[in-house]
Amino acid sequence: MPFERSLETLLELIRHTLKADTVTLRDSEEPWEGSGTAVLVPLASPRFCLGVTWRGIRPDSPFTEIGPLIEAMALILMRIEAVEELHQLIVEATNLEWELADSKITDRAAGMLSSGEADAQKVRQHVLRVLEPIPGISVITDRIDQLKAELADREDLAAAKKLLQSRQGLTEDEAYLHLQRSSRRTRRTISEVAREILGAENGRRIA
Repeated sequence: MPFERSLETLLELIRHTLKADTVTLRDSEEPWEGSGTAVLVPLASPRFCLGVTWRGIRPDSPFTEIGPLIEAMALILMRIEAVEELHQLIVEATNLEWELADSKITDRAAGMLSSGEADAQKVRQHVLRVLEPIPGISVITDRIDQLKAELADREDLAAAKKLLQSRQGLTEDEAYLHLQRSSRRTRRTISEVAREILGAENGRRIA
């Protein structure tokens, strides 16, 4: 499932906030009987709900505290549903393009065959015209390269923040502010600062 890590992290935050033993994302239509004390929490997306369980008596943790987390999870789930719909539309459009191209090539070749005009060069030229380069591929390729670079930067940033939290006892916000200040002070991107911190740590481990 897309956003798997995000959903797992939000589920863990909800579990921690409610002092629950387990919090799982469930299909709303699947039967469920949790062990101990169990509660189903509805989400904005009708496809999903949360299954929350406690081994003993449920502690006095009001569900209002997880409201913002529930809203964040609902936004992610709605995006997943939108992406799934987009994929279906892309597949449908691609299949229709193939069907149209197949029809054009078949009709042209069959017409030449019925008239006794077996001109191989004309057939080749017609196929080339029908199968012209798909517009926008270069734009999509550039976007993929950009996203790969952004993902690599994000992973470096997350690793550097985690290292600062571990080494210096900082919170997540404090670690990010530390990187941000270093970025401004040295006039480098925050990703470059993060990679420098990771590189120094790796050098210490090797030494």
